[in-house]
Amino acid sequence: MTPRRRESRKETRRRCEMATALVNARGTKQGDKLGRFMDKHWDSLQERFEGDRTVATQFLADLAFVLRDAWDKGKWDPAEQNLERIFAAHPGISELRDLKLGESRIGPISKPRRFERPAFKVRLGHKIPRNNQPTPIFEPRDVLDEIAYAVLRAGSLGLLKICEGKSKGWSCTTPYVVADEGRRRFCYETCGDQAKAEAKKKPKKGRKG
Repeated sequence: MTPRRRESRKETRRRCEMATALVNARGTKQGDKLGRFMDKHWDSLQERFEGDRTVATQFLADLAFVLRDAWDKGKWDPAEQNLERIFAAHPGISELRDLKLGESRIGPISKPRRFERPAFKVRLGHKIPRNNQPTPIFEPRDVLDEIAYAVLRAGSLGLLKICEGKSKGWSCTTPYVVADEGRRRFCYETCGDQAKAEAKKKPKKGRKG
């Protein structure tokens, strides 16, 4: 059996950027943040939602709202429940058609074949990590699995952050940051570039004039 490769830094950043984009997405109209997210990732998402973009858009709008609870330790229970439901296998689309915001049963929908299994697989013979606890292997079915995994990883490592651009009064549109590394202080959009520009303006130590 071919061993599962470790996640690369590039892959981690890609997933964290996608997660940050979704968590901060608002609005369900074309051209809104969520609409642009759907345009970019619909090819990956349409099997999960059986081609129903209307259901998918409303579901992701509700999910973005609920996942923001992950930034508040007092609300981790509902955030954890929803991450579990994203990773799970589910029977079909009908259970989401009457979904109401805030219901604890919010979760993914699925189609036979790819989504009849959860996002984590059991692999006999897989190397056990240092804690001597066997660990299922993450095998994402679509970008929503990857986003949920990025939030789970960041939450476990203390990397769910608020962009410092917000506290500086900058026009930050993605204040909830799923950070890819501990040193990240700003979001992946304009604040990161603005911070670099501000840093260049400061005189370097040891220089005169």
